[in-house]
Amino acid sequence: MSELARVGNINVSTSLLSNESGAADLLSRLGFASIIASQADGIYQAAIRDQNSAQSLTDQAKVAKNERDALRAEAEAAFEIAQTAAIEAQTAFQEQQDHRATLLAQLATLVENRLATEEEYQKGLDDGGTAGSDLPPGAISSKGWARPAAGYISSRFGWRIHPIYHTSMFHSGTDLAAGCLVPI
Repeated sequence: MSELARVGNINVSTSLLSNESGAADLLSRLGFASIIASQADGIYQAAIRDQNSAQSLTDQAKVAKNERDALRAEAEAAFEIAQTAAIEAQTAFQEQQDHRATLLAQLATLVENRLATEEEYQKGLDDGGTAGSDLPPGAISSKGWARPAAGYISSRFGWRIHPIYHTSMFHSGTDLAAGCLVPI
């Protein structure tokens, strides 16, 4: 049987003369050889398909690995950016906290100064002074107050919205609005 599987090994004339079983046996052997050849061809085709499938899967795995590596690098870069941003945010927060403490200390000082000024002003009023409002412009009262010009008070001392910058600012004086050409 193994003789039949080998290609080109069958000599039909020699086989008919040397074999006692004759033509029937030869035909049987040729049939087996044909079956073995077709099965070998099927096995070979299946092996080629399996090899192609394995190659395709290997190529897909390489592409997936490259994609994974690219995504990993991208994720690491994004992580570093996020970490830097978190550190910067923490630094900015700490600076804001420090600035807040400074502003609160300044506010406490301003409130204390305002209370002292109001107390002195009220004491002056209680002593009979009027802060010079009943005097003519430019005259100094007995308490040392003077009204520099005639007109109404257009902006008082203290916190206000600045008329040009439109931000909350401390106004350290009192503005008097007088008409044009009024001497100060």
